[in-house]
Amino acid sequence: MCKGNRDKNGGKLMNRKWIWAITTVIMVIIAIIPSHISGAIAQNEEVFQGSSVVYAGEDGLYWISLDENKEVLIVKGSYISEPVFSKSGKIIVFKQERDLFAYDFTTSKITKILAEVSSYCAGAENEFYMAGKSIGIQRINLQTLTTIDILPYDAMKTYNNLKLSPDHRYLAFSVENYEENTHYSGGLWIYDTQTKIWKQIVEGTRNTDDSIGNNPRAAKWSPDSKKLFFWDIPGAASLAADGVGARFYDMEREEIILESSGLAYDENVSFSESHTFAMITGGSRMMFENKYLTVFDLNRELTRIDLETPGLIPTTPDYSKDGKILIFSASPSVEKYDDFAEKMASISKRQIYKYVEGKICPLTQGEEYRSEYPTLLRDQQHMVFARVSRAGEKSLWIMDINGKNMKQVARWQYSEPVNVRGLDFYGRIDWSSIFTVHDNTKSTDISQMQ
Repeated sequence: MCKGNRDKNGGKLMNRKWIWAITTVIMVIIAIIPSHISGAIAQNEEVFQGSSVVYAGEDGLYWISLDENKEVLIVKGSYISEPVFSKSGKIIVFKQERDLFAYDFTTSKITKILAEVSSYCAGAENEFYMAGKSIGIQRINLQTLTTIDILPYDAMKTYNNLKLSPDHRYLAFSVENYEENTHYSGGLWIYDTQTKIWKQIVEGTRNTDDSIGNNPRAAKWSPDSKKLFFWDIPGAASLAADGVGARFYDMEREEIILESSGLAYDENVSFSESHTFAMITGGSRMMFENKYLTVFDLNRELTRIDLETPGLIPTTPDYSKDGKILIFSASPSVEKYDDFAEKMASISKRQIYKYVEGKICPLTQGEEYRSEYPTLLRDQQHMVFARVSRAGEKSLWIMDINGKNMKQVARWQYSEPVNVRGLDFYGRIDWSSIFTVHDNTKSTDISQMQ
């Protein structure tokens, strides 16, 4: 376990001359530190220039400039959730109750895009893909508000869980079929934006008296767009709550290449840009038990490695681009507790950790906050993460990859938890339904920070 150095001298006072001498030396060292190093140590606003965060508060949608430390209420209203930035960062799309809206930062205009939306995801620049009850799947340009039909409308189908590959070529989606008074999965599909062809890659099955059906759902694409990670969710909700099948579909081999399991939460899977993939494996709907940090090597037939996290129950991993550092949050083990309330209380002690070269280093600590959902920025030197105070106040923070220069960027509290769908009885908050980051930082070599 990585730990900082502590003073073991019992706090004895030092001679004043020594204090003066040491202070002088420190000042000289700081003065001669090269600017590129001192900028990495101090939180330099230039690093975050053009980067921002949007979060859903109780009274509306807030925008925060990370370089100017400025917060603005951009959309007034309640029941707002699931904000998503356009790739350009010029537009934010969000749900208000069941309808889809867009806010244009250039014009400050709010536009209702679609009633009763079922799914949406960002495309290139200012484009989005969307599906709903009144359309099939469409691509919309949010500057011109022109739409292109991708799949035609079918009253007996809905399209869900749209996920676009990083190269913008493949759109994954799930189909739900309706028949009289019942509905069932129509499987997992891929639409090729170049060839304009769609095909089913995983079949969906309905429940019968003899067997439980399945509902495959896309989770995340690999950075090279060659593999799609998806959840194979059983047709029985009680079974799905305690763990589902975790699979990879290989686009080149056109076959499923992984059989594992975990809870179907997309924030519990993360790719590096090298050849590794991390996920939280294990079962149980309760977030305080039976969770493991597992890594798969994509270049070696998905060789599985279960990382040791003694005394910790991990969640929400985020890989560095080179696969050398894994940031995650974790609560303490509950093996010593028999009481359910004590086990649930362990989640309030969740903190952020860094796994590097077999060592686990705590990045946050203390009992004032529950810290979780770390999101590494592109510069690989900073991260945004979420916190919950003992009083239930939500907040967003930023710090560097070594846990230094921690700064709060927003805080808010909900009087009604139902304001967003982010609060979960089992000890999970769906932070992706609450906030999103437009990351304009520049990529740097992460080895400089190790």
